[in-house]
Amino acid sequence: MFCKLENGNLTYAPTNLKLENGGIIVNFNKNIDLMKKYGYKEIIDIQPSYDVSTQYLTIEGYSETDTEIIISYAINEIIVDNTPTLEDRVKELEEVNAIQDTLIDVSLLATDEIFMMIEPLLSEANTYNIEGSNKMVDMYVAMIIRGLKTIDEVPLRYREEVRMILEQLEK
Repeated sequence: MFCKLENGNLTYAPTNLKLENGGIIVNFNKNIDLMKKYGYKEIIDIQPSYDVSTQYLTIEGYSETDTEIIISYAINEIIVDNTPTLEDRVKELEEVNAIQDTLIDVSLLATDEIFMMIEPLLSEANTYNIEGSNKMVDMYVAMIIRGLKTIDEVPLRYREEVRMILEQLEK
């Protein structure tokens, strides 16, 4: 192939060359001597070796001698987009949610265990108040809903209130 380098761009030899005097040279791009006479030069296009699975080529530029135009290439790395898919993000959120559920269960059971240890002291000191019981009732309702306790495992002082709330939630 023959072409000219004009303003940094390659212009390939046309099939038919229109001359300034109006004449036409037919099959111009088949006649090497005529192409050279009108300033066209042979293209040297040797692509470097590269790994097509991880790299790609771009034309970096051209260099020109008296008889040739040489194409220079740059080897570029393919940038892989590691953005997780929607399915991957949903799976990750489900895993985080499962971990959080386990932590909630552990916290509820630990709170219950602590309460069971101090409950005898509360009744002896007669410091029990209704306002403070709401949080404990809520905790036992949550534990029953999550399957961590049964109504029979709820301390007697909260059992009836827990039962009423559970009945309301079932409606």
